[in-house]
Amino acid sequence: MTKQQLRSLISKEWIKLRSGIWLLPMLLLYAAADALLALHSLQRAYGSFGLWETIVFRQPQFFGRYFLVVVCAVLIGFLQAWPESQGKRLRLLYHTPIEPVSGIAVMLATGTILLLLVNIAATALFLGTMQWFHFPREIIHPAFLTVLPWILLSIAAYYSSVAFFSSGSPGVRLLIGAALYPIWNMLGARGAYGLYEHSIWIYGVVAFLFVFVACYAILHYMRHAARGSAFVFSRMITIILAICGLGSVLLALYWKIVIPADPHTLMHFSPVHRQFVISDFPAGKGAAPDAEPRYRLENGTTLSRERYRAALPFLYVRDLVKWEMFPESIGGVAISALEAERAWQFVRLSSFDWNSPPPMLHMLLESNPAGARLQKPDDFFRVSYDGYGIEFLTPHNGIIDRPKSRAFTNALGDAGFIYPIRAVGGNPDVRKRYDVGYFLADSAGSLFQMRMVDGKPACRRLEGHIEGSVRQIHIKEHHRQEYYGFIVTDRALYAVMQKDGALKRIPVGRFNADDLTLALWSDILYTSVSLESTEMNDAGRSGIAMTPDFRVVHRYMQPTDAAYIESVNALKTFAAFLFPVQIMQDISGSSFRYLQVRYAESVPAALSGSVFALVLSALISRLGLRRRRGSDYALVAVFGLTAVLVLLLSETDEFLSFTRRN
Repeated sequence: MTKQQLRSLISKEWIKLRSGIWLLPMLLLYAAADALLALHSLQRAYGSFGLWETIVFRQPQFFGRYFLVVVCAVLIGFLQAWPESQGKRLRLLYHTPIEPVSGIAVMLATGTILLLLVNIAATALFLGTMQWFHFPREIIHPAFLTVLPWILLSIAAYYSSVAFFSSGSPGVRLLIGAALYPIWNMLGARGAYGLYEHSIWIYGVVAFLFVFVACYAILHYMRHAARGSAFVFSRMITIILAICGLGSVLLALYWKIVIPADPHTLMHFSPVHRQFVISDFPAGKGAAPDAEPRYRLENGTTLSRERYRAALPFLYVRDLVKWEMFPESIGGVAISALEAERAWQFVRLSSFDWNSPPPMLHMLLESNPAGARLQKPDDFFRVSYDGYGIEFLTPHNGIIDRPKSRAFTNALGDAGFIYPIRAVGGNPDVRKRYDVGYFLADSAGSLFQMRMVDGKPACRRLEGHIEGSVRQIHIKEHHRQEYYGFIVTDRALYAVMQKDGALKRIPVGRFNADDLTLALWSDILYTSVSLESTEMNDAGRSGIAMTPDFRVVHRYMQPTDAAYIESVNALKTFAAFLFPVQIMQDISGSSFRYLQVRYAESVPAALSGSVFALVLSALISRLGLRRRRGSDYALVAVFGLTAVLVLLLSETDEFLSFTRRN
């Protein structure tokens, strides 16, 4: 291509774009103004501190109008493609001295550059708005990671809109919809800040692959003999995107339709019977949605509702008092109803809690307030970028309070803290009765308590050592004042004792911290822990009962409902037959959004599905209107019936032509 031809093509693109390009800055300014006014309204209502507090703890979607970058992408694609598709002008392109691929490349490159400029402008407006309110990087980064998926979606939407408006083929348009709709759902979903942190680059690669969708749709106009290798490759990528997208949608729809009722099993240790009592609902195939719960002891003895509640006098003290069934003693210890009502606490921990974006900032309360209630401070704190200090930030100007930061950093060091900071956890809720501050793990595995008393740091080292990588420090003040909280590592579970300030390892055995739901019940007689997996499996639920000093007195394994397991396994096998390759966004035990591609668990069922799909595809090809390529059969062998369905969609044009002729 000569320079003159290139200038001519660029001039043609400008002629097409100039009629609507003025809408792009208007849409961007509207998005930026909406975000600015939303933040300004919060600041005016609650002040600078209240604005930061709202963003940190509630994570509102104040930037929601930045989704208009996707509208900008569709508009650019429409302005470029629609004039080309009128009067079969795309066919005329193939009779010019310019190679068709070169002409398509110039058109797509022009639109891509314009779209990138739009997204750069949107990013600059977003970052400028955040800087205007003095937000630190700990807020800006996860917030931008929530906007960035929309920017990537705009890239896929641009190429798809070019393809859609360039093509008059129903089959091509169906392929475009099958490829775009799933990624639109994945990247367009709203949620907490920073959920795409670990997968954003994967979505970026997928978004730019949509350039082949546009190439395929435009080259589809050419005669079969003249399409060349560029068309073949673009068609292959387009069909793969459509197969993966449609497969992910159909797999999610499949599980929504067929998933059996969850067992809903609850397990508590009874101080009366000295064994676990279980309440569960019928599950699996044929289970009624309004079935009554079943109560029983771990040894199989059936209990009535009244006997079940009598077995748990701490939990159901009010019911037992009303029924005049509350015992004079529990486990041989005389306990009044009032003592029993206040003598227990319950904590639930899940891998979803620590496999999620960490808190953006922390709020250290005054542990010795002037009044009877805890008050919010005037600042937030964070761990310094290198982990070697504490930094307090003032919301009204975003500046680090150097003297206060230095005082707390030095106080930790004076208490024996070995930097860098490994983990930090606390409870900044002012509605609690008292405050114990924050707890920090140092590089040597020691735990430290950091409080603010009369505006000054008060730090101390607790007894004990933390083994493994700290996943979460869960702090929750309670009126019993038995525990400060709990620490979960990849190896162990620790209780942070409040009475003696020591770390106590809870003997729960081995567990998978990435796939865990843990419930801990504690009263004045026993402490019990219940562990189970967050994923549908037959691992069951493990129960451990201990004395208050964590000496194990009883263990029990409650198997998962057999009917439920049978139903789930049968459905997984059938899912493997239908979808040998499975694409999912969610991973069990994690709040992050991924793009996971894996082969089905039941390999024999998956292979059977692939063989069935190959036979079906061969029969359709033999009876159909077009001969299948070898690459088509390869896709069917890998993706199974979903590939057959997508290939049928791609042949819609031939089917419609055959129908009109007959």
